[in-house]
Amino acid sequence: MANKVKLIFIFGPTASGKTKLAVKLFLSAPDTSILVSVDSRKVYRYLDIGTNKISILNFAKKHKLTSQQLFGINLIDLDQSIDVSKFYNILLSQIKNIKIKENYNQIIFFGGSGLYFKTLFFGLNKTYPPIKSLRKELNKYSTQKLQTLAKTLIPKAYKKLNFSDKHNPIRIIRLLERNVADINLKRLPTEFENLAQIIKTGQQKLNTYIPRSLPPFSKCLQEFDIQTTQTFYLPIVQKDILQKRIYSRVLLMLNNGWLDETLHLLKKYHICTNSDILAKYPGFKVMGYDILSSYILQNGCKKIKPKQIPKDVIDQIVKQHKKLAKVQFNWINRFKRKYPNFREYSLEGEAYTL
Repeated sequence: MANKVKLIFIFGPTASGKTKLAVKLFLSAPDTSILVSVDSRKVYRYLDIGTNKISILNFAKKHKLTSQQLFGINLIDLDQSIDVSKFYNILLSQIKNIKIKENYNQIIFFGGSGLYFKTLFFGLNKTYPPIKSLRKELNKYSTQKLQTLAKTLIPKAYKKLNFSDKHNPIRIIRLLERNVADINLKRLPTEFENLAQIIKTGQQKLNTYIPRSLPPFSKCLQEFDIQTTQTFYLPIVQKDILQKRIYSRVLLMLNNGWLDETLHLLKKYHICTNSDILAKYPGFKVMGYDILSSYILQNGCKKIKPKQIPKDVIDQIVKQHKKLAKVQFNWINRFKRKYPNFREYSLEGEAYTL
C-alpha cells in the first residue's frame, strides 16, 4: 500500500504570517516533516537579511534540521537567474534523492511566489527553454531600456503584464524570451541592433523545441508510489494592517544589517571598484537590493549606519514591497476561485478550517 504524505501549501504576501504557520506545522511533527521555501528571492545565496531568509536559517539551526528537511533556498549564485521551470526541476531532483516514503509524512510549502505555487499545486501547461545568450545580453540593460524594447517588439504581451512585473527586469527579460518567436526583427530599434543575430538564433531554437508541461507536484510523487493529501492555506489579512507590517518589516531588516550585507556583497563581487559589471548579476536586481546597491555605490561604498539612510530610500523599498503585496493579493483571489476548499490563517500563524 502506498504511503500517504500530506502536502501543505501556505501562500501569502510579505508579513502575512505564513512562515509562522509553516514553523508551527513543522514543529507538530519535526522528525517527519520537510520545509520547502517557495520564494524566487530566497533561491539566491547570500541574500539572507533583505529576503528574510535569515529567519528560516536561524530556525533550521535552532531545531537542528537536516539537509533533507529544508529545500528551496540557496539554489543559485548572484550571477544566475531563475524561473519557475528551473526552480521546479531543481526541487524535484533534490526531493528524488531522499527517502520520503520511508521517513517523511508531511511536506510544507510556504512562500509568496504566485506562479511557483500555481505550478506546484495545479501544474503548468507549457514551458519554454531559456535563451541564455539573449538573457545574458538583456541583463546588461536598465529596466527602462528593457521596457522600451518590450513595448516595441511585443506590445500585446507587454501590455498584459501587471504593474509590478512591468518594473521587474527579470520578468521583462523572461517575457521577451517566451515571445521571441513573435518578434519582427524589422521593428528592432537601432540602439538594439546587436540583439538581431541573438534573437534570430533564439527563434531557430524554438522552432525545433516541443513545449512541455510541468505536472502538479503530487503527480510527480505518484511515480515513487506515494499517495498524497493536499491542503492550501491563504491569509486572512486587511490590506491597511499589512502595509503597516510591511513598513515595520523593512525597518527591522535595515536595522538588522541589510545595508552591511549588501555592501559586503558589492565588495565580494568587485562591483565597488567596477560598477559597470553590476548589470551582470541578476541577484542584485532582487527587490530592495537594487535600491540599496545604487545608494551604496552613489556614496562610494562607504559603511553607512541604518539611521543615516535617507527617508526617500526607505520609502522606495517599502513601495516595492507594497507593489509586490498587491500582486500577491491578486494571486490569492485567483487561488480562491480555482480552489474553493482552501483554509485560512491569521497574521499570527493560526490556522482555521472553513
